[in-house]
Amino acid sequence: MHHTDTVRGEIRLELSRPSSIGEDGKISEWSERIILDSIPFDDELVEIYPPNGPDIEIDIRRKA
Repeated sequence: MHHTDTVRGEIRLELSRPSSIGEDGKISEWSERIILDSIPFDDELVEIYPPNGPDIEIDIRRKA
């Protein structure tokens, strides 16, 4: 999830995993929340370069 805060001039982010959804379809409980550092707005552009190494494939499976 993310939130753009124009008053503070930053974007706040988190990785979240819901554990329960109410009858209204909204998330009512979280099993895990990882809060990331905020990213400030500024006029400085940052160029991102891809890594030089080989591509990595990761097999992701749901735990039983």
